[in-house]
Amino acid sequence: MSSGRPEGTRSESAAGACGYTHAGARESNEDAILITELPDDCGMLMAVADGLGGHAAGEVASSIALEVLLESLWGGISPDMNGDDLSLLLEKGFTAANDAVVRVATGERAGMGTTLVAVIVRDGQAVFGNTGDSRGYIFSKPGAGMMEVRFRTKDHSEVQKMVDQGLIDRETARTHPMRNVVTHSVGGKFDVDTYEIEVNDGDVIVLSSDGLHDYLTEEEMGSCITSSDAEKIASCLFEMGLGVTWDNISVIVKVC
Repeated sequence: MSSGRPEGTRSESAAGACGYTHAGARESNEDAILITELPDDCGMLMAVADGLGGHAAGEVASSIALEVLLESLWGGISPDMNGDDLSLLLEKGFTAANDAVVRVATGERAGMGTTLVAVIVRDGQAVFGNTGDSRGYIFSKPGAGMMEVRFRTKDHSEVQKMVDQGLIDRETARTHPMRNVVTHSVGGKFDVDTYEIEVNDGDVIVLSSDGLHDYLTEEEMGSCITSSDAEKIASCLFEMGLGVTWDNISVIVKVC
């Protein structure tokens, strides 16, 4: 893959993590990404938000959500927190982000919102929060074969309901015409799920907006994980997705 990034690409990076976001086939990019090390050696925070409501409302919503989430966690995290504490902290951060988006969703921005997926990684543990259909994954190598998905967050979407009911399978859901209809969002009908997952050395955490995972199979995503270099993996996923997506596209990768 070429190392060049297309014009308009925004990137973030920190120790062992790298991310990219781009408008893809659309005129404007309503996605936003965040990668930062938390204070007092409390681990790393990564997040992807996919704005809803059209430019510039969606772009505003996704930016506000990440800004407020970071502020909330920065002011509340401490080294002695366990997984349950971190889950509660993420819930509070998501709620604060929702409240902030709702406050400014007036006038031309009425009805705006954003998906939001975030993860705190520290001490062999990944604590995820999610609302909407942006996703968090953990890829692991079960043996000598290719990296496979060991964990994924669960979408808040109409097609996920169909999968749960056994009406369609996950591959059909990836291309279903209702795949972009979310049932929960920051700024909309709000709810948040949290997950506490142990991670092992060599595991790869991936966060993505639907502009990536609706256009690449999990096998294609796994094929990009051929090294322990987060930048190389993120570049592979980003460039592969950019070649086929019709949406904004965002991806963050951390190698544990």
